[in-house]
Amino acid sequence: MIGPSGSGKTLLLDILKMKLKGNHLTAGTSNIGDYSGLYDLSQVHLYGHDGKEIDLSDGFEVIEGENLYNKVIKAYSTEKGELVKDMGLDIDSRGFTDLVVRFSTDMNCCLRGMAKADECRADAADSLAQAKSAALFIAANDVKSVDTIDYNQDPSDSSAVAELDEKIAACANGAKKAKEHFDGLIAIADKNGLSEGLKKQLIRLRDEFLAELAIKKLALEASRFSKQFDKDKGRLIYEAVQAYNAKVSGQYHQVNKQRQVLIDKLSELAVGLMAAKKAELTLEVPTLSYTEVRGSIGLASKSDIARLSIQDINLGIGDEGRLRDIFHNDVRVREAWERPSRRHLSFR
Repeated sequence: MIGPSGSGKTLLLDILKMKLKGNHLTAGTSNIGDYSGLYDLSQVHLYGHDGKEIDLSDGFEVIEGENLYNKVIKAYSTEKGELVKDMGLDIDSRGFTDLVVRFSTDMNCCLRGMAKADECRADAADSLAQAKSAALFIAANDVKSVDTIDYNQDPSDSSAVAELDEKIAACANGAKKAKEHFDGLIAIADKNGLSEGLKKQLIRLRDEFLAELAIKKLALEASRFSKQFDKDKGRLIYEAVQAYNAKVSGQYHQVNKQRQVLIDKLSELAVGLMAAKKAELTLEVPTLSYTEVRGSIGLASKSDIARLSIQDINLGIGDEGRLRDIFHNDVRVREAWERPSRRHLSFR
């Protein structure tokens, strides 16, 4: 039946059902539910193809379809997801959510690595500039006197201390994480009623593991103390030499100071370039494939009137603005991004 709103389509359906089954339309089909006050059923007569009037004893079956129009209106006037729910459809996006969380975590890790590489290159460039400046000063002012003393600090001591600091911090962080994981395993074993023997094994393994890490950390701290001692000793000798040189020749005092700058900055240049290259080589660029995304979304239907299907998944970002919309403040502005392919996302 086709007709404008309010023309009586649903009323006619209610009359037909009353004549054939003796009851009104269900609330799911009709917004009113009871049309008894709108018509006199005794004035309505239905006839079959044989010319006989149809009554309830003829046993007609009446099947009411769902009121899709009302569902669509409801979905647009309230929550959009209600349409999917009311039509017996289900979208299981838990796998997709986990996939996005994992991808975002990996991407943030990648971005941090890229930022670290850029920072190391910037530090290296600054060290190079200072080294060049010191070298030019030395070339223009280098003098030598029999009474001056040549001595400069060994920059490897500072590098060794910094490297040991990183190892000590990594060891402490590893101990913290290890304890959390072991305690988590013990809690799971206790919650699920696993054997006391297993829990004791976990506790013993935890204690042994943490003890080994503590010993390793102590050894690193001892090495750091030794290197810090060498560094401090060299600094005191250098300061004493410079104090002497300043009295003998102020010019040589400045030259030797710049020589120390040159030595230190060349060392920092090498360390910065190595750190930048290491950061680049350890980068793991995350990707999302069509198959992976498609498999993470579960679609189901409990209805014969509707089906869900995925026609296309566009993984292309294409421009910097859309990239920032997706990852918000985690993505830095770059001069250019390589345009990713439609079904494969990567960052250079």
